[in-house]
Amino acid sequence: MANKTIIGLIFPFTSDKFMEAWELWKNYKKETFGFVYKGVFSEQMTLKKLTELSNGEEERAIRIIEQSIMQQWQGLFPLHIPKHKENGEQPKRKSSTSSIAKPDLRSEVQAELDKRYGGGKPAAGGDGS
Repeated sequence: MANKTIIGLIFPFTSDKFMEAWELWKNYKKETFGFVYKGVFSEQMTLKKLTELSNGEEERAIRIIEQSIMQQWQGLFPLHIPKHKENGEQPKRKSSTSSIAKPDLRSEVQAELDKRYGGGKPAAGGDGS
């Protein structure tokens, strides 16, 4: 993989697809945030970071750029790849409660009242007369 140099910049990938993605990134930053790279050094450092984030894989670098634009992020970040089960389904989220069924508070209180006061039954010999 040969690097491509344009106007003092060394691009990590040479394909038209990558160059289009990079221009799209710069246009997005300018239109959305009013940001323009102020010099060769800052743009070169961003290209270096993109190369590191993509592990030197061009297609991954393009997906990182696309992800950042889609998420409306100001910077470039590692790809978010959701973990899927082998059958392609999303994993189920863990419930905030334990898988062991716990009696709810109302049941616990009712059980304590029944224990203390006989479950609402009149006490033996205490029919109220």
